[in-house]
Amino acid sequence: MVNYKDRWGRGIDNDTDNNVDGLISAFNENIGCLIITVIRWFLMVGMKWIDLLMLGEMLGLG
Repeated sequence: MVNYKDRWGRGIDNDTDNNVDGLISAFNENIGCLIITVIRWFLMVGMKWIDLLMLGEMLGLG
């Protein structure tokens, strides 16, 4: 059983203000994971593009 107060920053039987705060903090955590994933994806794709550009220059295409 997950302790909801630790995980979401709210108790089970608290008022709606704490529920909203918990949802916002959980949403922010997910947004942070999403941003990190997008940055990693851009780095991965960017490295492939740099490799292709270097290969193109070596072959005299660029």
